[in-house]
Amino acid sequence: MKRGQASYEYIVLVGLLLVLLTSIFYFAANRSSENIKMTQAEDAVKSLAKAADDVYSLSPGSKKFVWISIPGGVQESIVTGSQLILKISIFDGVSDITALSRATLAGSFPSAKGTYRIPLELLESGIVYIGSGNDTSPPSVTWTSPSGLTCNPIIARANTDEPAICKLDAFDLSFEDLALEMSGNSIGHSYNLGVQEEGNHAYYVRCRDVFNNTMLSSASVNYTINLTLCSQTVEETDPPIVQLINPPSGYVSNSPQIDFFYNVSDASAILECRLYAEEVVVGTAANPLRDTTNNIAGNLEFGNYTWQINCTDSSGNVGNSSTREIEVNATLDSDLPIVIIESPLNGSIRNFNLVKFFYNVSDLTSTIYSCTLNLVGELDGGGTTTQEVTDYSVTEDEQEQLSLSLDQGNYTWNVSCKDNSIYRNIGFSSSWWVRVNSTTEESFINSCAGLCGYEGYSNGACENNPSKCGEYCPNCYLPEGDQYCLGGSQSDTCCCQP
Repeated sequence: MKRGQASYEYIVLVGLLLVLLTSIFYFAANRSSENIKMTQAEDAVKSLAKAADDVYSLSPGSKKFVWISIPGGVQESIVTGSQLILKISIFDGVSDITALSRATLAGSFPSAKGTYRIPLELLESGIVYIGSGNDTSPPSVTWTSPSGLTCNPIIARANTDEPAICKLDAFDLSFEDLALEMSGNSIGHSYNLGVQEEGNHAYYVRCRDVFNNTMLSSASVNYTINLTLCSQTVEETDPPIVQLINPPSGYVSNSPQIDFFYNVSDASAILECRLYAEEVVVGTAANPLRDTTNNIAGNLEFGNYTWQINCTDSSGNVGNSSTREIEVNATLDSDLPIVIIESPLNGSIRNFNLVKFFYNVSDLTSTIYSCTLNLVGELDGGGTTTQEVTDYSVTEDEQEQLSLSLDQGNYTWNVSCKDNSIYRNIGFSSSWWVRVNSTTEESFINSCAGLCGYEGYSNGACENNPSKCGEYCPNCYLPEGDQYCLGGSQSDTCCCQP
């Protein structure tokens, strides 16, 4: 009997252990699955934001494709302003997975589970469009303010149903002729009209979307200012409520230029919000919208900072946000690349139409992103020409070259270089003059001096061997092409002078 009871208790104990282990295994597996989902969501929005930054640094029309994987459980994908957001069900709740771009964004990306190849394109408007689209419909204005009786100061506002650029005027004109461009380039737009006279006022708003579709007719903003009634209004004394949104406390930024996102609520209009880092103002925003996500761009040098935002309403009340910590792991780059051109020397004459232009570039803070050879020429055959050629693979403090085939004429040239900072600082060389004495059809190299000039050297001479070149000039360059020395074995080696 005791043996049977012991066996029964053993079976119960094993069963309980199995239930406990199963629960632990399920919890661990579920936790691991949720972490994988969150990592995939973060990778997706960060990849899109990085690709948007890459495209934004190029010229309009530039396009890039990026592969992203959307995990299961995503409720919504949002593109708004400079933010990319995935709302995802995770850990028994809904979380926002967010990434920020330096560009203003438009378009959309999928929210259904799967792997996608997403195109991004920099439009002429300066907005990076995410996803494929061929929008032919103009935007529409869904809301305007103020309306009816209102008081100074006046801020004209308009919301659109898609990202757009909006303009404002007291006269109903075409989009190009409207005088005042409203701030904001997403769906919220505003213009500070300041203090106005008593009476009825009317303004007209017309907008153009990122595909250059323009509203065919204007929306109107109509309101009345009654100074007597406005003076009877009781001035409110409650300070604005400022809530910080992004970046989170403890965030580490690998860029010195950072967007700080916040929300401000108040019964009165907001005159100004200020961004403080270590109690120093590093950015401001005039007349930000209430009860919506706003941002202030701040430039911070390498280091650790405590930051906050305060806002002042039209009654003079000041509201302060909480404080957060941020670490900046990048150097603020404000210096320009130093570009020195080397050859052809100023005033040179070239008898060969393919000309090599030599230069050297350095930068104190950043690496070099690209260098561009710029030429303006007056052609012997009449007319002028402007040419550019860009090199995206440049090594600092080493001689670099760019080549162009030129028609007969006189040319002014220089080299400009952009650094690899977020500001793309541009440095320019001095400008030199060069003469090309031959056209494309008749050009050829026919001498050692011509070959040396083409290789970027000042002159060339023929000697009978390399050692004689060393006596002639210790630092002479020996190019390939001794066939241009025609004096036989006594002068068959071309020597190029530095």
